[in-house]
This record gives sequence, structure tokens and C-alpha cells, in this order.
Amino acid sequence: MTSMNDVDIESGKVQVEVFTKTDAALSILREKCATVYDFRTVTGYEQGAELLKEVKGYRTALEKERKKIKAPYLEAGKIIDSEAKRITEVLAELEEPLAAAKKEVDDHKKRMEEQRIARLRSKIQEMESYVDKARNQPSEAVAAMIDTVDAINTQEDFYELKEEAINAQAATLDKLGSIYTDRVQFEQAEKARREAEEKQRAQAAAQRISE
Repeated sequence: MTSMNDVDIESGKVQVEVFTKTDAALSILREKCATVYDFRTVTGYEQGAELLKEVKGYRTALEKERKKIKAPYLEAGKIIDSEAKRITEVLAELEEPLAAAKKEVDDHKKRMEEQRIARLRSKIQEMESYVDKARNQPSEAVAAMIDTVDAINTQEDFYELKEEAINAQAATLDKLGSIYTDRVQFEQAEKARREAEEKQRAQAAAQRISE
């Protein structure tokens, strides 16, 4: 009886008599089939029919043996699948609570990490918000904001967002510096204008007294 031991998977060969016998007969059959038989004649019909029977016999015998050889493999596959399914179901039952517990912790860590990054980014946004706060403020207030932003330790307090924080701080200080300069110039101009107006009022008062 043919068994799985008759199949050499490494060489891709099947050590079965009917396979070997049929394979050896192929060259002879090719020669026989190379002859053209005239099935319209009695002799041609008999010879052609005999050859057909021979070729068909090899084919059917080979097909029958193929099914016999394959049968244990199919059965083994079913057994393997069934046993693997049984064991996998047990493993899944053991795995699920562990995976659920791990996921709960992982999700918590992820949320904490996201919140930590959000807090760092919020600090960067708060630092950048000084630009809007400084608009239309006295130069002294803008100078205080510059000191506040400049005192922020972007080298150590922002961890993986360090570079982002450093760039934001530099950009914010640059904008605040421009606002401060503009504000000082405005205040100086306003002071000069008020002094000029005060001088004009004083001169006008003196003129009225003189008259």
C-alpha cells in the first residue's frame, strides 16, 4: 500500500511503482502515438483503439494511485488543522485576559504620554502668546514680558520638544524685541508731542499775561 513515506519532498519525487512504470513508458508511448492511425479502416481502427486503451490505462492507473497517495496527506492535514484549532482555542482563552490587562496599561501610558506632550506644547503656545499680549502695552510691560520669556528654561524643561521650544522662544523674543523698540519710539514721540503742546500752552499763557 502506498504511504507518505513513498514521497520524497526534498527531491520532489514519488517512489511508487505505477508512477515509475508510467514515467518509463512515456518515451515508448510517444513513439507509438507518433504513428497516424486511420480510424476509418478496420486495421487502423483496431490498432488505434488498442493504443488508446493502453494510454488510457496508464492514465487511469496513475490517477487511482494519485488519490491513494494523496489520501493520507489530506487526512493528516485535517488532523493537523483540528488539533491546531483545539490548542489555539485554549491559548486564546489564556491570552485574552493577559492581552486585555496589558492593553489597559498600555492605553493608560499612551494617554499619559499624550497629555504630557500636550502640556509641553501648551507651554510653548503660552510662550508664543506673549506676542499678542504685548501689543499696545507700555514698553515697561513689554520689557517684563521679554524677561519672562527669556527666563524660560527651554534647554531642560521641554524634553523631546526641546528644539521646538528653543525655536519658539527665539521667535517670540525677536517679535517682542521689535514690539518693544516700536513701543519705545512711540512713547518717546508721544512724550515729545506732549512736551511741545505743554510748551505751546505755556507760551500762550505767557502771551496772554503780557497782553
